[in-house]
Order: sequence, then C-alpha cells, then structure tokens
Amino acid sequence: MKALMIVSKATLAASKALPVLLIFLASVPGPVRAGAPGSPTVAAQWVVADLMEDASQGWKPGLGFNLSGSLPVCRTLDLRADWGARWLDGDQRRVADLDHEPRWGGRVGETTEALRVMPATLGLVHRFEGWSQGRFWVPYAAAGLGRYDLRATFADAEGDERDHGFFRFGWHLRGGVRLHRTSGMHISLETAIHFIDTPGKVSPMWEASLGLGALVPGRSR
Repeated sequence: MKALMIVSKATLAASKALPVLLIFLASVPGPVRAGAPGSPTVAAQWVVADLMEDASQGWKPGLGFNLSGSLPVCRTLDLRADWGARWLDGDQRRVADLDHEPRWGGRVGETTEALRVMPATLGLVHRFEGWSQGRFWVPYAAAGLGRYDLRATFADAEGDERDHGFFRFGWHLRGGVRLHRTSGMHISLETAIHFIDTPGKVSPMWEASLGLGALVPGRSR
C-alpha cells in the first residue's frame, strides 16, 4: 500500500510538470507544415478535469495526464486508444445520505477527500481535412467507449482515511485541433466529455487538454 501511494504521488507530480515541458517544446522555433493524412500518431497530454452537474458535489477540479495512440483506418478516420489519470481534490463535504446519487462509496459521516479517475478508452476520430485544405492545422471530432478505474478517498471524524475503488464503463465525445510542424511533431488543443456510469446516476466529466504528439515514421497509408 505504501509503495502504491509513492507511485501515485510520483505520477501526480509528473502530471504537474508535464505542462511546463509541453509549453517549452511547443515554443521551440521552427516552421509548420500540413498534416500528414494516413499516418499513425502518438501523443502525451496535460489535462484539466472537472465533474459536472450533481456529480461535482464533493469534488473540485483537478489535473492529470493522458497518453494516446492512433492508427488510420481510412483517409479521414482514425482508431484511437487513450489511457491516463486525473486527480480531483475533495471539498471535505460530509456524506449525509447513502442513497445520494451518484454514489461514490462514502459512508454517513465521512468527508470527501480525493478522487482518482483513470480512463482507458477506444474511439473513432474523424479528421476534417477538407476544412484545413492542406494547411498545417487539422480539426477533428471523436466518439467512443471506455472503462474507468475510480478510487474515492474519504475520511472519518477521527481523520482516518479510507479508499473505495471500483470500475465502471462509459462513453465519451472529443473535439480539437492539431497544429503540425515540419519536425513531424504536432501540438493539440482538445476538449472532451466523459459520461461515466457511476452507481445510481451517470456522472459527466469535462476536460480540456494541451498535448504534444508525433507521427510514427514509415507507416503511412
């Protein structure tokens, strides 16, 4: 358990350092080029996430990271896989009703301390290359399914913390734009909504991200 906490804290620290690295790499001087259709890509993203509607009660916005890879299936469609983690702080809201929806696993009298969400998703991405007409920017939209590893942390009146972990399924929508560079790398600006099937009620989670990606050489279609 102690080793798991150390790994979790190290990963969180890395996610906080990621935007600095992305901004540095994105600011390196260099010309841009048109996107290369039909090429596999890999990317890392820095993410800001926030639960919406009733699901947000008890949790504050948080930070995280995302790793993704895409493989073209036709000229304008990609198959994309994502994995990452988001860490949201609790607002120390006291659990007053076990039947409050959505149910995160808190017991009556406990307070919300932290929430970790780890999405693993698979979806189809449509690249709107007709809009960019060969220029360096390429907008895209995506939809798909996901499996979400959730761990909510609660504290009792004595301050002792307890974790409640569970897996749920859901689906997501994405939209964004890639800005391609001559080095074969690209910068991505993206927003997404995840609809997580938490017990009692679906929990929507909104996020915005800044990413840095690269084309995988020698595999274009």
